Amino acid sequence: MSAVTVSQYAVPVALVQQDRPIVVPQALAAVLALVAGWARLAPWLLALVLTLLLLVIWVFAFVDGYAKAL
Repeated sequence: MSAVTVSQYAVPVALVQQDRPIVVPQALAAVLALVAGWARLAPWLLALVLTLLLLVIWVFAFVDGYAKAL
């Protein structure tokens, strides 16, 4: 058996820097999702709010990733 080193499982710096722009919107969406849950909205409205938050994150990630690919 070979020894396992920490560097084999460390996340490459390039990947961390690539994901950095999406961290702030994800954190904001997480806080807004907690607020929506705390507000005790009607179930259909809670589902709508959470779906819209997810959609915004997906669109932000897609547009950001598409812009980097160009």
